[in-house]
Amino acid sequence: MDKIPSSDFLLERLRCGGVEWSDGKFILLGMKAWISAAFSQVFLQRLLEEKVGYHIIQDLLYSHGQFQAREGVRIFNKRFGYPKTFAEISSLLDLHLGQFQVTGTGKYEWVVKDIANKEFVIKGISPFAEEYSSYFTAENRNVDHFIRGLMAGFISETLGEELFCFESSCVAHGKTHCTFVVKQKEKFERTSEDWKRQEIKKEYNLHHELSSLRDILM
Repeated sequence: MDKIPSSDFLLERLRCGGVEWSDGKFILLGMKAWISAAFSQVFLQRLLEEKVGYHIIQDLLYSHGQFQAREGVRIFNKRFGYPKTFAEISSLLDLHLGQFQVTGTGKYEWVVKDIANKEFVIKGISPFAEEYSSYFTAENRNVDHFIRGLMAGFISETLGEELFCFESSCVAHGKTHCTFVVKQKEKFERTSEDWKRQEIKKEYNLHHELSSLRDILM
């Protein structure tokens, strides 16, 4: 059984210097952060999907999730050291998956964690998908673009391998839980309508696209 940290375990350690409020700022692990209502993010995403285009917004949010997750792993590695052994990589994957609880992006568990073959299946409930379905129908559209990017990002960065995340089931479609499959893109069956909906046409490197005015966060 993989030891994914509980929310109590993570929060206890965050209380020991990981979280602070100062002068109207919320500081999480040394980074400025803020707390935002899920319904607000749902309405913004739906508006952008309708006004800008579903697939464009999917690509952007997926890339944004990857960016956040990769930078988070890099910051963590710089602060605590880079994983070198199989056991260290496995433990670090557990830790990062557990941290989804702290940010409110869901409680997840491994169904498959095959580091050697770089194949992973993760299940849980996306609070964003729950909130989305309480306001809008999600039939024939996937909604967890950002979370898919987070999943692909933290695993890819930890393993040093470019992997892709596909959501095979979602609570927004009436399922009991969300299931995320992460592996090399060429290992997916790429002819189904589900794949065509979730295919990322263009992955954006935020630093490159924006000609960054500052160095990588690490």
